[in-house]
Amino acid sequence: MTAYRYPARVQHGHLVIEADGKVCLIDTGSPTSFNRANLALGGRERPLCHENASGVSIEWVSRQIGFEIHGLTGMDLLCDYDIDFDVEAAGFLTLHEDCQEIADAYGLQSVAGIPILQCQQDGARTRLFFDTGAQHSYLQATRLKDAEFDRSAEDFHPEFGDFQIDLYRSSLEIFGTHRTIVAGRPPSGLGIMLELAGIDGILGVEALRWGRIMLSMRQERVGLVRAMTY
Repeated sequence: MTAYRYPARVQHGHLVIEADGKVCLIDTGSPTSFNRANLALGGRERPLCHENASGVSIEWVSRQIGFEIHGLTGMDLLCDYDIDFDVEAAGFLTLHEDCQEIADAYGLQSVAGIPILQCQQDGARTRLFFDTGAQHSYLQATRLKDAEFDRSAEDFHPEFGDFQIDLYRSSLEIFGTHRTIVAGRPPSGLGIMLELAGIDGILGVEALRWGRIMLSMRQERVGLVRAMTY
């Protein structure tokens, strides 16, 4: 069984790993990958590709997140592996070439390769993009009408630029238990994009604090295999 294990951390609200001395952003919310340095990841050489199809460059992403990265790995590459996000407790991310058994697994769907988590909010079926490139989570405005205000923050999106958001505390039933997330209302352009895709929001990197998550697009399965206890 072939597996590739990388030191991983959440830095400035974004999941990064270190591979061959280079820093790579792991972004399950990006359909494509690009990099400004040769990278060997998951047993494969990644050729130079300075920007994605929309003209977003690694240099621009580095400026936006506040630290230098050498590459961004999206779902076009991550879909070939079973991914073990054991970041909070162990500080590692592992890419498995062989299919892994995922304990307490739930079905997984996708749009444009981006994984969709199925959950419930106040008994209503809720579909969320799982986006480790998102420092904040989002829920459509109708899902936050009775939520408790938490704080204000700043964020950005490659398509919609920089913006300010108010964040609210909301409850979801996900991975078989109730969880509190801190989510903002998406700016209008992002909200419309989500609505057109039939998506109710985005679950960002905060999910990695819940414990060890395993995700497999090949098996269409995802699970919280070990929850954190605080």
